[in-house]
Amino acid sequence: MEDLESQDHIFPRLFLLLSQGFKISKFYRHDGSLLYWYCDIVEYTSLPEDNSLIVTDLLADIILYPDGRMHVVDLDELAEALEKGLITQAQMSACLRQLNNLITIIYRDKFDRLQNPLDRSGL
Repeated sequence: MEDLESQDHIFPRLFLLLSQGFKISKFYRHDGSLLYWYCDIVEYTSLPEDNSLIVTDLLADIILYPDGRMHVVDLDELAEALEKGLITQAQMSACLRQLNNLITIIYRDKFDRLQNPLDRSGL
């Protein structure tokens, strides 16, 4: 796996798929070529009285490279968060279900359906 910490990349472009519990980001090299897709598993809370949205990162992530390689990362952080009571059992279950859904989408070669909104918006 590439050393993500040492990569020189510009700011990501991102798209929230709240109904599916994903935040999809594209990271680019300085030359404009795609470095990788970064997929966060998230949950959200809508606060209409404040006209705001709270998005909570549920810690499990997938890094998807243009050549098709996929890395599931930060599961240790997810386990630690549960052990320390930072997330609930319900959040853990939801995270694992959403992670499974995303992996299934990728394995079925349907990730383009998630990336199309970003591409159509020019991001």
